[in-house]
Amino acid sequence: MFENIIGQGTTIEILKKELLAKNLPRALLFSGPQYTGKLSTALETARVLTCQEEKGEWNCSCKACRDQRVLSHIDTLLLGPHDFNVEIAAAADVLRRTKKLSAQYLFVRAVRKLTRRFDQILWEGEDTKIRTVQPLIAELEERLDAVSPNSDLPVKEELEKGLERIIEISLGLIPVLSADNIPINQIRRASYWSHLSTTGSSKVLILENADRMHESSRNSLLKILEEPPEDVFLILLTDNKGAMISTILSRVRSYSFIERSIRETKDVLRRIFQEEDEKYSTIRNYFSYWQELNPEVLNKLARKYVDLLFADKKEELDILTEMKTLLSTKEKRSSVSFFLSELVNIFYERYRSGQLSASGLKTWLCLTQNKHTALNRLNLNPNLVIESLFYSLSEDVQ
Repeated sequence: MFENIIGQGTTIEILKKELLAKNLPRALLFSGPQYTGKLSTALETARVLTCQEEKGEWNCSCKACRDQRVLSHIDTLLLGPHDFNVEIAAAADVLRRTKKLSAQYLFVRAVRKLTRRFDQILWEGEDTKIRTVQPLIAELEERLDAVSPNSDLPVKEELEKGLERIIEISLGLIPVLSADNIPINQIRRASYWSHLSTTGSSKVLILENADRMHESSRNSLLKILEEPPEDVFLILLTDNKGAMISTILSRVRSYSFIERSIRETKDVLRRIFQEEDEKYSTIRNYFSYWQELNPEVLNKLARKYVDLLFADKKEELDILTEMKTLLSTKEKRSSVSFFLSELVNIFYERYRSGQLSASGLKTWLCLTQNKHTALNRLNLNPNLVIESLFYSLSEDVQ
């Protein structure tokens, strides 16, 4: 089990022991920086929990494992915001270049992370909204069959045409979903689903970016966490544990995910994304390519931004002007989102080096997450977001 997870050795060993001893908690929280394998680990945990052979080996041939490998198992439910377009575009490129079986799995899983958000159980009572997308989802599933791991790939021209259409449909579906929340109606429907009888041994509910839920959604989730139904497991994922409310934290067992080492990062890029050269230094940089961003420039800017927080503020107007110029592109919102994510990584670096206290780290992460949320949910001006965050962080330093 967990053969497909690269890195996170300590956390993986803990999960293995708990699964083998059958004492895995019913509510788990996977927390750590973006691109550290939290969702992959959650999906692998779900596969092991539902394995009919109870061994959980990656190549297990039982029906449950076959379904889980292509994310079609009905006893696993996915909710929460996700960067669907970037992952689907990257996976499509891997499939185009390599045409390997592993690339077929990668692409199908990337698309299913989107389509599973439209499971009928989650949209009951919202017939008007779901009716408009059902034909698109049906076409998407039909086209996925042509590139699924149990199918021979079409010839080059047909493959390219099919991939382009899948990406086109996916881009049309994404705006239907909440970009920065898990709606309360979906939490309630997931709760109802969790009480339905299971087809196998366990049911698994995975909530991505659980820290971004509105208060009403959090309160609804608490009701499930207080007394999870028998054989139902909830796995919450977050890039920012500090933004999780204490009442939820007290009801889950936390598992930490850390940044991968340089060697582990190379392994991910080589084994999963088939990138043999050293063009990308981090997984974040790899995905930034599909957002048409310049990770090196944004990382340098983020470091200068943080350095200034610890230094004389005489240059603050200069750097803010420089940032506004560099971020004044058609991809401004994506650039600022990437910039804020880089800030979080640098905050952790400063904490590990002793320049930032534990309480300071928690405060800065919370301030940054709030601005990230405002950028996405409230559609605020990106320049205003980075400027107001700078002054908020500066006040905390003082």
